[in-house]
Amino acid sequence: MEFLEKLRRLDNFWFGLITGLALPLALYPLIRPLDPATFNFIKSVYKLTIIKLLPMLLSRCIFPNALLFFIFIWSGYERAAKGILYSTVAMVSALILIQIIF
Repeated sequence: MEFLEKLRRLDNFWFGLITGLALPLALYPLIRPLDPATFNFIKSVYKLTIIKLLPMLLSRCIFPNALLFFIFIWSGYERAAKGILYSTVAMVSALILIQIIF
C-alpha cells in the first residue's frame, strides 16, 4: 500500500511536464539524423541542415509523448497526463512556428 501512495504523489502537473520534456531529450540520441563528427565535409552547412531537419526531429518526439500521455490517462494519473499534454502542445506549437519561419 505504501508503494501505491508514493506513486499517487507523482500525479501532479509538474511531474508530467518534466516527463514530457525529458522523454524527447532522452530519445534524441536515438533519432539524431546526423553526427557532425562523422560528416566533416558538411561542417559549414551543418547548422542549416539541422534547422531543416528540426521539424522531423520534433515530430518524432511528439509520438512517444502521445503514447506516454495515453499510458498516464489509462493508469489514472490525470494531472501528470495534463503536464505531458501541455509539453506536447508546446512542441507542436514550436514545430508549426519553425515550419512557418523556415
